[in-house]
Amino acid sequence: MTVDKDAIIAGVTALIGEWSKAGQEGRYDDLKALYADEPDFYWVENGRVAYADWAAVAEGVDQLAALNPLLRSSATDIVVTPLGDDVASFRGAVEIGLASAEFSFDFEGLFTGVAVRRDGAWRFLQGHLSKPDAPAGEGDAR
Repeated sequence: MTVDKDAIIAGVTALIGEWSKAGQEGRYDDLKALYADEPDFYWVENGRVAYADWAAVAEGVDQLAALNPLLRSSATDIVVTPLGDDVASFRGAVEIGLASAEFSFDFEGLFTGVAVRRDGAWRFLQGHLSKPDAPAGEGDAR
């Protein structure tokens, strides 16, 4: 197995960038396609499983689309760790804001997960979003 680390890092970074842009641009079908439709899929938010399978993600994206929201998101400080030819872990900082006629929210936190390459395209297999209770202080990371 020869792992092209630079290509994997670029591919997963591009996946995260597309995830950030697709919702902002109202490309909800494209957004759904970024998640792996596989039995091992799951997505955790603030310590709870938010989506246990791809169908749940698709339903959540459809509900989001129905709100016709003004959505902004960004991911920064992205670190990708290749684990094999077609799998990598990732982490970074994420900011998400949503405003619609029904409600609004702002989220600033951390983003981690596992991405897999299927049929030449990178997809999220597992993901985690969390919001720290308080800003991290110097020396908090161990």
